[in-house]
Amino acid sequence: MIDTDLLDFVIALNTPAGSRVHLESSPQEAAMPLIVLRRAGGEQPISTGGRALWERSTFETNVLGASHADSYPIMSVLRTTLHGFRGVMGDTLIHDCRCIAFPDHVTEIDGDSRRRWITAQFRFLHSPGG
Repeated sequence: MIDTDLLDFVIALNTPAGSRVHLESSPQEAAMPLIVLRRAGGEQPISTGGRALWERSTFETNVLGASHADSYPIMSVLRTTLHGFRGVMGDTLIHDCRCIAFPDHVTEIDGDSRRRWITAQFRFLHSPGG
């Protein structure tokens, strides 16, 4: 399944976020920097003959850190690695991956706590059976 295969792939990149890579949401009070991967959409088109074509999945990728200097280099690694990626990712065969929205910056300030949030979206064209 692309969700868990992407999670494992990003953890294996060994960014400064280390194994702090999460699907959908991160635990409260999690140490930063960290990465959150969220499925933002997907479809599996069917040919006019009724044959299932390759799946398309879009993932929103969020890097959270205490500052821009913590977050941006991690996002740069993700973008460099994933944009144009073709190959096997776990049990998923990636036919193409494109960064379709990059970057979006958000700063959250809550009292003395501050987080820098950088977001990008990646669209995967994939099929099972790596």
